[in-house]
Amino acid sequence: MSVAYRPGETVFHRLDPRTKLWCQVAIVAAAYAYTDPLPLVGLTIAVLVALSVLDLSPWRILATMRPVIVLLTIATVVAGVRIGSPWFSLADASETGIAAYRVLLVIVVGFVYVHTTPTRASQAALQWLVPGRIGRGLAVSVGLVGRFLPRFQTTARRIRDAMAIRGGDRMSLHRRIAVFGIVVLAAAVRDADRTSVAMRTRCLSWNPTLPSLSFGRLDYLAIVLGLGLCFLAIRSLL
Repeated sequence: MSVAYRPGETVFHRLDPRTKLWCQVAIVAAAYAYTDPLPLVGLTIAVLVALSVLDLSPWRILATMRPVIVLLTIATVVAGVRIGSPWFSLADASETGIAAYRVLLVIVVGFVYVHTTPTRASQAALQWLVPGRIGRGLAVSVGLVGRFLPRFQTTARRIRDAMAIRGGDRMSLHRRIAVFGIVVLAAAVRDADRTSVAMRTRCLSWNPTLPSLSFGRLDYLAIVLGLGLCFLAIRSLL
């Protein structure tokens, strides 16, 4: 599964991108403030409901995040390792594991945002949040990433599948990583050149005409919920 926008008519698709950015901030604040398992269970249920509404499989999303999961798992194990008796501290490992789980929740929330928000809408939201040339520069950067990243992910998967078909799994791990890295890098350079030519052909503007943004009833409800999460997060830290 690639991290890219998919058109739809769900409640999350209808929200203003500024509202979705605000809700992300509120969820991040809540995930940072609450370290007890029970509040994290509540956030997990909310995220699972969102994925269900969008008809997204959490297992497919976790499969997409395998490298991140591996790194967080290693960090959890390393945090519990001790030199000398006791050789492993379950309390330290649990603390790091909870922090790692919060990182995963935040990443999945970001996945929901990308899945439900067109790149142009994100550009418009950024230019509204950060006015002036800096905002326009951020908007153009988001547009470039939003258009290039899905293509790069597709290319990397095709190269991986091609290597498997041609017997790449019989090579040593070091050789396989080296070949895959070289081929992917070359493909990324080609894709970047093609993206550059395509955007010049379409007259990329430094200050493009972006879609208009407006808040609806659902947005006000989501903003209130976000304010509630932020209030609870601040209250837990005091």
